[in-house]
Amino acid sequence: MQTLVRTFALAALAALAPAAPPAGFTEPPLVFYGSVTQSADGYTRPVTAGTLVWTITPASGAAFQLRTSLTPLDGGLSYRLEIPIAKVPTGFRLEPATLAASSTTLTHQRGGLQLDGQPVSIVSPVGPNAGAFTFAETQRGKAERVDLAVVGPFLDSDGDGLPDWWEDLYGLNKYDPSDAGQLDAFGTRTFLQDYQRQVNPLLGSEYEQWAAAQSIPTVLRAPTVDGDGDGQPNALEFALGTDPNLADAGLGRARQTLAREDFNGISYYTLTVQKPGRQFVGYAVESSSDAVNWSSAEGTAVVTVISTSGVLKVRDAQPAGSGRRFLRLRVTLLQ
Repeated sequence: MQTLVRTFALAALAALAPAAPPAGFTEPPLVFYGSVTQSADGYTRPVTAGTLVWTITPASGAAFQLRTSLTPLDGGLSYRLEIPIAKVPTGFRLEPATLAASSTTLTHQRGGLQLDGQPVSIVSPVGPNAGAFTFAETQRGKAERVDLAVVGPFLDSDGDGLPDWWEDLYGLNKYDPSDAGQLDAFGTRTFLQDYQRQVNPLLGSEYEQWAAAQSIPTVLRAPTVDGDGDGQPNALEFALGTDPNLADAGLGRARQTLAREDFNGISYYTLTVQKPGRQFVGYAVESSSDAVNWSSAEGTAVVTVISTSGVLKVRDAQPAGSGRRFLRLRVTLLQ
């Protein structure tokens, strides 16, 4: 009989306990969306797989985490994250992992981003306040683009220096470290050397693809060879967009314009180079006083006036008339 009384008393106390406040009213979510990339070893790759974890810290209240899976989306985008929003009048409660819609604009924080355990940084918007965002009740359904970058090296399952994505792209075995030392289709470089120099192992370097397209005989394809005898070796023909099978040194010279121009009332010699848009060519103008010792040191030997994908214009750092001065173009194959 005593047990029954105690059970009844507990049930009565439960019945008298106050009910939990009702949940707030669901509003349209705040949406973050954008691209995710990873850069290492001179490569930048889109990241479209994995689980992205965000830490949201409201202006008031406890921080919470939200997760979303990466997937290829239109326009090069990689993710879409919805942040639950609720209106919470007096007497109502805010559900966990939800941001309250306030009548005034509040500043919240987004940070501690990770992708499958790797740290992630915000690259756009830029600046010290990139990790902050604002929201108010009047901004229901707000969408904001936030581009991200994975911090750290590419995944390399076999530790051979070739990342998994590169081995997958060219049909290698990402679990076999020995393939990094194998020779590519040209037999002149290893796959690891191709990766380090950003060379396509199936098509060759940018220069090799150009030489093949120009039908230069294999024995004459070295960058230092001048097959048409016009005084311009293949590397220079490639860099200036001239024909390696035609003696067109005049055209090569026409694409390098030497002039004397005034800058702030002082006269200097300039060299303007018309470039054909090569990706893996380094262009440098050098100056000299004796045509023996040359330098391209910015500010002390030369001063860059224009540098775009199509034009390089450089002036001598020394005024014209200050003695003998020489300018020349040096090109370097970067692959």
